This record gives sequence, C-alpha cells and structure tokens, in this order.
Amino acid sequence: MRARIVAIVIALVVALVGAVAVIGYAHRADKRAVAGQKVQTVYIAAKAVPTGTTAKSAADQGLITLQQVVAKGVPDGALTELPGNAGDVVALDAIPPGEIVLASRFGARSEVQAHTGVPAGMVAIAVGLSQPAAVKGFIRKGAHVAIYDTFNARNNAGRPRPAGAQLTNDKTSVRATRVVLPNVEVLDVVKSGGSSTTAQAPSSPTGGPLLVTVAVKPADAPRLVHAIQTGTLYAVLLGQGASIAAGSTATDNTVVGR
Repeated sequence: MRARIVAIVIALVVALVGAVAVIGYAHRADKRAVAGQKVQTVYIAAKAVPTGTTAKSAADQGLITLQQVVAKGVPDGALTELPGNAGDVVALDAIPPGEIVLASRFGARSEVQAHTGVPAGMVAIAVGLSQPAAVKGFIRKGAHVAIYDTFNARNNAGRPRPAGAQLTNDKTSVRATRVVLPNVEVLDVVKSGGSSTTAQAPSSPTGGPLLVTVAVKPADAPRLVHAIQTGTLYAVLLGQGASIAAGSTATDNTVVGR
C-alpha cells in the first residue's frame, strides 16, 4: 500500500516538473520571437467610429484605445496621442474596428463635407421627385428646399393624419398636404438615367424624374423616410429670406376659402 502511494506521489512530481518545463520553454520561445523587435503604442479602433465623432469623444467612449503593436507594422502618421484640440477635430470618414488610427483620420468639421459630401452631424437621403415636384429642374446642388407630403387622411377633422398608403383619388376621404421638412440643403440632383444636372440650365420639362439628395438632421430622417415610403412628395425651392412654418397644412376642406 505504501509503495503504491509513493508511486503516485512520484508521478505527480514528474508531471508538475514537466508542466513547469513546458511553460518555461514557451516563455523563452516567446521572448526569442520578439527579440530585437521594437513595440510602439498607438491608437487602434476598438469599435466603429462614426463620421463626425470628435477624437476626444472616440477615446472617452472607448471607440479608440491605446495598444502596443510591433513597431515595424505601424504605418506612418499613426495616432500615438490625442491632439491638443481633440474636442474639436472629428473623424472625416467612418473608421472600421481593428484599424490603426492615422492622425489624418481626424480634421476640422468643415472638412467632413469635402470628404463625404455630407455636412458634419447630418445624414443624406435621396428623394425621387417628378419634374414638376422638383420645380422643373431648377433645384441645384447647394439650394435649400422645403419638402411636402400629400396623403389621404385617416380623419376628416382636426389635424390630419396620414392613412399610411400612397395618395389616391378616393373622393370619400379627405386628402391633406403637410410640411415634412421646412428647410433642407440639396447635396445633389441626378436625372433619371444617372447624370447630374448642370448648374447653368434647368432640366427639360419633358425629361424624366429626378433623384434629389438632401442633408437632414438624424432626428428628422425617420419622418422623411416614412413619407417617402407612404406618401407623395413635393419640393419647393426657397428664395433668399424665405421661411415656411413647420406645421403648415392644407386639406380638401381648407384649400379653397376659409
């Protein structure tokens, strides 16, 4: 019995010594692998960084984190520390996770639109409009427009609510037109067929529909998208100093007389 216990103890000791030897070998091999290689601390995108995010906010939220990597794999211009104006510079484009962040990825807010065509803090949405609904092609890049939605109303009195379907000529229901967005900037205008309109001359009144891309606040995007999907849209070109009340509405009952 005692011999069996001694044998078990010896086996355990041998196993322990073997494990220690393996760990020591692996550690020495690891050190040999990185011997002579310098490491550098750089910012790496731990999560996706949206366009327009400040460098300070990206670091505070853990979107970019300092990590050590082998120096020879670090590209020129890698971000090694936050700039003094980290609260002012923003991501000029979306930064994907896992990317070594370059200092050039951040810049002034005014540069964002030059990179993406979309103003900082805004989103772009394309709206398909007929020639008349697009002011016969007079809408240009850089112009400001108001967008209206015409729809069949669920109710015949009070503030009209959309029925949730495209406009029909159902005479038993009240139709209404309401402002969706009173003032948005036009980023691009493309004719049916894919070519951008010129700045010198309006499109032909007999031409096809236009795709008008506008910049909207993220909070306004759901309303515009919903109106595109369920309503019939019309745009009006705003002249200098013109303003439209956000709640402007007309119905079959109010369009003529009072």
